[in-house]
Amino acid sequence: MTYASVNGLQLYYEIRGSGRPLVVLHGGLMTIDLNFGPLLEPLAESRQVIAVELQGHGRTADTGRAMTIEALAGDVVALLDHLGIAEADLFGFSLGGLVAYAVALGAPARVGKLIVASADAHRPPGRESVPIDDSLLPTPDDFQMMRDAYDAVAPDPAHFGAFAARLMGNATRSDFGATVAPRRTRTGSPGRSIIVEIGPGA
Repeated sequence: MTYASVNGLQLYYEIRGSGRPLVVLHGGLMTIDLNFGPLLEPLAESRQVIAVELQGHGRTADTGRAMTIEALAGDVVALLDHLGIAEADLFGFSLGGLVAYAVALGAPARVGKLIVASADAHRPPGRESVPIDDSLLPTPDDFQMMRDAYDAVAPDPAHFGAFAARLMGNATRSDFGATVAPRRTRTGSPGRSIIVEIGPGA
């Protein structure tokens, strides 16, 4: 197992394949395998795939550090530094999508293409904390799969309940991810741009 010491965390990551780097960032309460398992080998046929488990997820232990989108994005940038990677493409799902937006906006020179699914780039004023329809929420079976995946690899499986409550509590805050991309779905330094493909909001 491979870890990088970044920002007070032992951040777990996996690398497959070779080619232009592609960082994949999972959704909340998920692991690399649960979110991206079937995709990793096909992607690695033409790319260097760097899969990360964010703070408190999977093999990366939780800490007392505040879990903000900006902090998680800082971990991703620190991992790129650790690996000596100047620029990578990012693929983020849900929570990972919010983190990917924050990396692109905070360190645009580090990001080439940005692919995001199930994460809103912009929540207009008054809609920062619109209730999510039950049909878009994980089912009890989904939560059980998340729990089983966590139990299989986490350094402290007993922490799942407390961590899930903490993460879900963050997700209901009106400011959690609401200002990640306030007015832009396209950004970049002069002469270059970051392409943002937005999937259905979740």
